[in-house]
Amino acid sequence: SVHVQHGDSISSVISAINGAGTKTTKATDGYIIDTTPPELLVIRYADAVEGVPFYQAVSDSVKAVWSYRDPESGIRGYRVGVHEIKFGSSFTVYPTVGDWIDFPKQGKDGEINTYLQGGLRLVNGAQYIVKVMAINNADLSIIHDTEPVTIDTSPPVMRYVVVGTFNPKDEERIDVKKRIIHAGQTSMMAV
Repeated sequence: SVHVQHGDSISSVISAINGAGTKTTKATDGYIIDTTPPELLVIRYADAVEGVPFYQAVSDSVKAVWSYRDPESGIRGYRVGVHEIKFGSSFTVYPTVGDWIDFPKQGKDGEINTYLQGGLRLVNGAQYIVKVMAINNADLSIIHDTEPVTIDTSPPVMRYVVVGTFNPKDEERIDVKKRIIHAGQTSMMAV
């Protein structure tokens, strides 16, 4: 019985001796014991700023980026799914059959992977996430989600524009054509 721990490197040396006494020795290339799933470095929508609510004006695609690493066995690949968030639960939007599509690793462990899924019908006002399952070569996996993105295809509605001084230090004058002339920087506001 051999006791091994996470990160241990295991290899074997085998010797064979024939009836004439000739000996041959071969060593295996070995393997590393990996008992942990991949480690997340980053996951987010491609254009999002970390920690800031994200809105998207297109309703037919999502784009996410992520990076994982696994120093013991390496990343084998990914599985990806697009989900709508409703009533505190997520529901698969893509793929339409099953929960995941296979997504090959791009580059080396720790490098950014970019996923763009078009052809979707995302609902204005709804929130969506991209779920990523990272799988290492020891067949261990872990799942992470992007922060939600809210689809907003409608332009803002402007009710009125205020022209005038908002700072008592700014100077306001009216010229002969009844135009307001400002000497300050804070002179217009849209509401």
